[in-house]
Amino acid sequence: MSTTAANDNRIEQIPAEEYHQRPELSRSQIKRFLDSPRDFHAEMMGWIPPLAINDKLAEGELTHTLLLEPHKFDDSVAIIPETWIIDDLEETGPDGIDKEVRLLKSNGAKNTRGKDAEQAWREFEEANAGRIIVKAEQIAKVRGMVRALGDNLGRLLHVEKAVVEPSLIWQDDLGWSRARPDYLLVMGESALCVDIKTTGAKSSWEFDKFAQKLGYIYQDAHYSAGVRAVFPAVKHVDFVFLAIHNPPTNRDYHENYPHKVWAKQYDEADRLTAASRWREVREEIAERTESGDWSDPDEGKIETFKHYWS
Repeated sequence: MSTTAANDNRIEQIPAEEYHQRPELSRSQIKRFLDSPRDFHAEMMGWIPPLAINDKLAEGELTHTLLLEPHKFDDSVAIIPETWIIDDLEETGPDGIDKEVRLLKSNGAKNTRGKDAEQAWREFEEANAGRIIVKAEQIAKVRGMVRALGDNLGRLLHVEKAVVEPSLIWQDDLGWSRARPDYLLVMGESALCVDIKTTGAKSSWEFDKFAQKLGYIYQDAHYSAGVRAVFPAVKHVDFVFLAIHNPPTNRDYHENYPHKVWAKQYDEADRLTAASRWREVREEIAERTESGDWSDPDEGKIETFKHYWS
């Protein structure tokens, strides 16, 4: 599906891989700029390698896939053979563990020891290139989180009427931008965006701190601007974060684990402030693109720091 307005602002249904390769400015790039203009420029130039995927990122990605694109789930994952999982992590000490065994421990494999084990793991990775490699208990937890999210989604919106993972592409006086909400429901002059977050937060208050640190309010501003640009009739956009607690992985995970789920929405006054600051950030990006100055604000300054005496 592709809907194009006269100004070429549009909504498309394209694969995630294609979306992430597009050149328009994204929310994550805005967050990168806020953290460090120099890192932002390096990322845009391809000088920073992609973020290495860890267990939490893997579980978050698989949760999104199973919830939003369940038909792709089986082809997205590879499960480490049960016989390769190490239960006894106690060792006599790091000096007694050779490099190859430590490497295999970090990947959860133990069917053989030393270089043979390393070769077995390498072959397993090659055979499953492009898939996310996880343990069986991680898959069980992902399925549990998706069940809990599904129960809560039904209270927020008519899922069957929403567009799943639409790609919004739009242009304004500061250039082209893109966004990809998990769910988008447009109803005349109003719209609802829902974004799924898997989080280590154990409480609603703790999630608020994560959101502050990760700049989620700029995601709200960015996506809401995209919805209004692509759908000019929309006067108001509600943006809801549906966050679910992702507990530590445990082999005894039970399918009825009580995952906490929070539906969170920013205060309207904060949203207005974020929209204004979002534009200021994009203006600064445009100015730095023109000047070629990507220095961080604290570069060239001597900062005083303290020693904390015991």
